[in-house]
Amino acid sequence: MVLNDIFKFYEDELLQKEITDTISFGELMAGETKSLTLYIKNVSNAIARDLVFEAVPVIVKQNQMIEVIATGEKVKILKSPERLDPTEVAIVELEWTARIDLRQALEAKLTITGNAVYKSRL
Repeated sequence: MVLNDIFKFYEDELLQKEITDTISFGELMAGETKSLTLYIKNVSNAIARDLVFEAVPVIVKQNQMIEVIATGEKVKILKSPERLDPTEVAIVELEWTARIDLRQALEAKLTITGNAVYKSRL
């Protein structure tokens, strides 16, 4: 089950710069590798577990996202949580190496799948 709606992503550890769209890798030279650290917060009252993160590379042209999976671009997930309790914050680390022939800025769309467990009060 896709669980993106129970999380918020942030650029900073203080959770002040929310990421509401794609994740930008900023400026990269061809062949350069860049790592990003993001902060994810569970904003629901569910326990999120068995989490699997996928970062799909996209190019944004004229406000439209174009997936670039076919070009062989890969964004690696270096670190991600397998479980997040309500209000818990964790680190997600991503890495991308710019292909020599890619002449566009790359962004990524992050998708999280897993299970949401809601506990009843007894």
